[in-house]
Amino acid sequence: MRKLLLLSLLASCSYKTIPLKGSYLEKPYSIETSTSSDKVWDKLIDLFAQKGLSIKIIDRASGLIISERAAFGYTTEDKNGKLKDPTAFIVVPQMYNPGNRMTIPVCENLVAEWNVRIKTQGDKTLINVNVVNVVRNVSGVYLANNSCPQAKSTGVFERIIADAIK
Repeated sequence: MRKLLLLSLLASCSYKTIPLKGSYLEKPYSIETSTSSDKVWDKLIDLFAQKGLSIKIIDRASGLIISERAAFGYTTEDKNGKLKDPTAFIVVPQMYNPGNRMTIPVCENLVAEWNVRIKTQGDKTLINVNVVNVVRNVSGVYLANNSCPQAKSTGVFERIIADAIK
């Protein structure tokens, strides 16, 4: 009986991950424009500056811009699968604690990098945007595994880029 009680107690305290219900970007967001690649480059560099994103790598020859790791707005879903904050750049699943019946994000204090690839194809410019290296940023604490692979882009940042280069 004591073993059953102990097992029941432990099971009631274990967190359960609630998977994301919405559909989010699984691959780079692609934008095609008739704007010249030089103008796209200028607009993207201006956009990164306006958003306060430092650029770690900028290589026109390979068409690559990579941001420094930075904090981004993130959110979770409500019970219907809608974003609690529709302006957030990243969505993460939640964990449910049956002990206190509360939910918390699986990852908090997120930082990430954005990769932007610009390529000329004929008279068009193709831009691919994706979020990479999403990790928990816990100041002063060593985490053996601080990655947050469940984090997904909501598409908000990508749409900002698409609007900026039009």
